[in-house]
Amino acid sequence: MSFLEKFTFVVKHKSGMSNRVADALSRRSNLLVSMRVGVPGMDVLMEQLTVDPYFSVVLQGIQSGQISDFLLHEGFLFKGNQLCIPDSSLRLQIIRELHGEGHVD
Repeated sequence: MSFLEKFTFVVKHKSGMSNRVADALSRRSNLLVSMRVGVPGMDVLMEQLTVDPYFSVVLQGIQSGQISDFLLHEGFLFKGNQLCIPDSSLRLQIIRELHGEGHVD
């Protein structure tokens, strides 16, 4: 606090929609923990990835070494810092649950 008191600044709220980079970074560490604990059905995520028309091709590309911009980590598929969720009711449930937590400023 004493260090920050040396500066003159104004704190303004910026919604997650208009500040996507900061919003994603603030949520990344909690994302998997929240899903493992709070979202039923995460254990079937890999099964859904294998039958999803888009992500099944990505998984094959990772296994063959042809795709390198995705990462398979502990059964979860990531593109950069983004967790890949196949098109399903699970995706909608995750969005609803995480959006309901609000934004940390």
